Amino acid sequence: MMLPIVLLITVLPSFANSITTSTVAFQIQGFQSVPLGPGLDPLVAPTFLGPPQFLVFGTHFGQKATVVYSAALNLAGLLLTNQPYTFPCPGNCEFLFSFQLPPIYYVTPGTLSVTLNGETAAYDFRYQSPVPEQTTLVLLGTALMAGLWRKYSAAYLIRSGLSRLNTTQATSAWVGFLVLVGASIS
Repeated sequence: MMLPIVLLITVLPSFANSITTSTVAFQIQGFQSVPLGPGLDPLVAPTFLGPPQFLVFGTHFGQKATVVYSAALNLAGLLLTNQPYTFPCPGNCEFLFSFQLPPIYYVTPGTLSVTLNGETAAYDFRYQSPVPEQTTLVLLGTALMAGLWRKYSAAYLIRSGLSRLNTTQATSAWVGFLVLVGASIS
């Protein structure tokens, strides 16, 4: 009977300083949170789109004490860190932090390391930037085709002896038509 009591007394102090945390990745402009944790490997995208792209994380903890917090993100060979930050926590606290990331259009594994008062937790996830939508690509392709058509048709018309004024008017009409077709596709 003495052994379990001694074991309990020696184990309790090691748990007294531990902090219970939950970490999430914010998605869709911060309106959705994706939990991170052991055994989870969620696919996340930038929280805020458009250059630059940011990925925002949040860590919730419930210890009433002064907290020293830092985070590091390892993704596609990039190691991004947040400097240690010390602040008092009156009870339930949440710390939000973000990383600016380049566009990565393929699924890339990443690891987030969160350190609270010297205790580090690592979270695995997968990251991918959204691929540009098809309408944007169609409009870009249409503009490139119009530019090429203008270059080669102008050269043909000049070689055949037609005036430059007629070439410009024809090109303007054709570009206007392509813009209308592109707008109706989207």
